[in-house]
Amino acid sequence: MVLTALGQHREQPNIVVFFVDDLGWQDVSVPFYKETTPLNKKFRTPNLELLVKEATKFTNAYATPVCTPSRVSMLTGLNAAHHRVTNWTHPMANKPTDSPDDVLTPPDWNINGMSPVPNTEKTVYATPLPQILKENGYYTIHIGKAHWGSAGTPGASPFNLGFMVNIAGHSAGHPQSYYGKENYGNIPGKASYQAVPGLMEYYGGFS
Repeated sequence: MVLTALGQHREQPNIVVFFVDDLGWQDVSVPFYKETTPLNKKFRTPNLELLVKEATKFTNAYATPVCTPSRVSMLTGLNAAHHRVTNWTHPMANKPTDSPDDVLTPPDWNINGMSPVPNTEKTVYATPLPQILKENGYYTIHIGKAHWGSAGTPGASPFNLGFMVNIAGHSAGHPQSYYGKENYGNIPGKASYQAVPGLMEYYGGFS
């Protein structure tokens, strides 16, 4: 996911957030510790090094083990204990993704993710960060994986969360296909919830 907010006034700084699944804090050449670690030295990420020199680096943060809870925290400012989105959301609404257990009954989690609309079943209601930025004069863009809410809920569409442009974001956690020649999964008779919407102009393209 790339969250971009372009300031429309001279005094507003541009904001670019790269939200990368499964990226460890030592998986780049930029140290996020008080010193460079041996693992940092195994990677070469010069563009990130350049970005850090011109930006602000935060080194004290927490993430949850899977994608949707972390993404919901990013947009709401709530941790998982408060927003109660504790696992990735299924593309179909009201379908839990926790592994079944013969002994334990799972709590009543918000299995449909987040929603900008109150009283949406099994979601956490919050005003998303992109909406706040939009209302304060920013031009907001989302690119890539979204995965904040199940299909059919308001949180499934980045447009409902304050993004003015959305490229490829929807309710699924991964694309049915990465290939333009396969229409990103939008093949008649074969498309699933994972098929990526909104990329029609690139259908039939190169792999």
